[in-house]
Amino acid sequence: MSVYETIVRRIPYVLTALGLLAVVGLISAAVVTRNVGIRVGGLQTIAQLIGVWLAFLLCGALAYERRHIRIDFFIDRLPETPRRYHRVLVLVMNIGFCVVLMLGSIRAIQQFADSTAPNIAIPIPLYYLAPLVGFGLLASVYLLELLERLGVVSTSMRGET
Repeated sequence: MSVYETIVRRIPYVLTALGLLAVVGLISAAVVTRNVGIRVGGLQTIAQLIGVWLAFLLCGALAYERRHIRIDFFIDRLPETPRRYHRVLVLVMNIGFCVVLMLGSIRAIQQFADSTAPNIAIPIPLYYLAPLVGFGLLASVYLLELLERLGVVSTSMRGET
């Protein structure tokens, strides 16, 4: 793996670590300011927004590296032919699920286009952009795996050897 690939693969994890530190800092600041009687609005809202983005960012990264949780006790006991069809069917269904959720995110972005979060001027569509990006990443990972299973692309295109 090249230095470039190593750096690119670490970006989601670095962003997640920085985001978690930011969430801890923001929540700590909210607690401290509340206890000393200073009202600073929006700290918890910003922490929630960062948390939402982190969840969806990490979901796609883990799926790409095949480090997400899989429950395949039953599937591993199927004969080879049904197992192959089952995995393709599951990938197609997962892609469809991601597309439906992405369309829902687009509708929510459109519906709340002029709204902002209370106490702070963060546009509400930023909340709904996170699932759009996250499920887009996840759908692209599922699509790549589907194309690999169908023999359209090789595993080496994924950076594996």
